[in-house]
Amino acid sequence: MALLDDMKVAVRVSSDAYNSEIRMWIDAALADMRRVGVNPDMLTVESPSALVLAAITCFVKAKFGYDVDERRRFDESYRSLVISLMNSSANIGYEADSDD
Repeated sequence: MALLDDMKVAVRVSSDAYNSEIRMWIDAALADMRRVGVNPDMLTVESPSALVLAAITCFVKAKFGYDVDERRRFDESYRSLVISLMNSSANIGYEADSDD
């Protein structure tokens, strides 16, 4: 639940009315990172690294709400962070399952 709370702060939401949408975007960010080959061990929701947390935050901010002006900047930041995660030493040697 802490990750959801972190993302609510990031998108400036205090109400629980958007919890399911924000949770959906968190899950989509994690699924996207797994899809492109980020080691799933790096994507633990219980204690994400600073890079993973930053990537999820950028993804959620790019997708949630209607702030079109900043959407591209957050999406580019997300992509850059994912590339950094894929090139990190924790990801070296990991190969995603090719059956996806």
